[in-house]
Amino acid sequence: EKRLRYRGVVVEGNIGNPSELILIRGGYGNPLRRLLEVPRRDIIDFIRKSTGKETGAVILAMTVGEKKGIPQNIRDIFNATGTSHILAISGLHVGIIAFLSIFFMMTALRHWQWIVLRFNIRIISHVAAIFPVVFYALIAGGGISVIRATIMILTFMLALLLGRGRDLFNTLAMAGFMILIITPYSFFDVSFQLSFSAVAAILLISPVLMPKQLPEVPSLRTKIYRSLMGMGAVSFSAILGTWPLVSYYFNIFSPVALLANLLAVPIFGFIALPLSLAGTIAIFLYPPLAIILFSWASQAVAAALSVVDFLAALPYASLVVVPPAIWQALLYWAFLIVITLRLKVFRGLTAIHPSILRGVNYAIPLIIFIYLGTALFGYA
Repeated sequence: EKRLRYRGVVVEGNIGNPSELILIRGGYGNPLRRLLEVPRRDIIDFIRKSTGKETGAVILAMTVGEKKGIPQNIRDIFNATGTSHILAISGLHVGIIAFLSIFFMMTALRHWQWIVLRFNIRIISHVAAIFPVVFYALIAGGGISVIRATIMILTFMLALLLGRGRDLFNTLAMAGFMILIITPYSFFDVSFQLSFSAVAAILLISPVLMPKQLPEVPSLRTKIYRSLMGMGAVSFSAILGTWPLVSYYFNIFSPVALLANLLAVPIFGFIALPLSLAGTIAIFLYPPLAIILFSWASQAVAAALSVVDFLAALPYASLVVVPPAIWQALLYWAFLIVITLRLKVFRGLTAIHPSILRGVNYAIPLIIFIYLGTALFGYA
């Protein structure tokens, strides 16, 4: 109720038959939304006609944020495997679009000697990537969650342009600050809390999980190994960081979540999503090409769905858990922070003041003692 009031909604209602709904007048509301709604509706209709029911529903959810047509069985297998974030447009999707845009732009510019000798292709690539990111946000409907993800990614891109790429926690705080200025009620939104806890955990934990030393001139095997370790570290860090919130809001824990994300996210994010966006552009330029691209995207989604479905069918793939109390979640995050700091110091990844290090060393057994104490006396 509080979240709806923040958005200006004070009354809810429903009707039994859609035919009872009569449009009295049209053409009102946000002009930009009205301008985008017509091509967006054309995109939705084209995708529905060009793809299967289940695969098309997933493509629509990833591309234009249209989730109403997703069958319940598909929602269930995504929830059971901890991959439901794939169905909601989030920082993951916008980040993939930004990454691919920068990657392809830099790859193309490197072969243009005149540009390389006169300009900084890194800056050009980051500036050029803003347009695909904004385009994706527009065709996705420009909803609150989409705007939030776009602001977060654009903030990180701006930090890289300003040479503050290593100042990641301040960049994350800046993104959160900007979002809360625009939409203060986002603080109470589950997706906002999950997004920022996931990103914060990735920034904090993933460096500890990565190999400390790799060859300066890596071989193909080393590159593959580094990529797999990177994906695993990111997925595992996000799972650790969001576990209290997932347990609190959804009462669920998926032991196969790490494997499911490692297998499904690359297929959805780096194959199906780019193909779908390319198909979206082709709808208005050359529809026969769009049909081919959506067909390929549909095949990729079908392959990923079969993987997720297989993992969801495994015994104990999804466990119902008791939601933690708020203080237990805070203790968990505190333990995660101090143990990660200790590991970073141990591996030589960071240096902190000796007094802070002593506090970290004392905090680790103290938090463990509190957890054991609450468990023994039946308060956990």
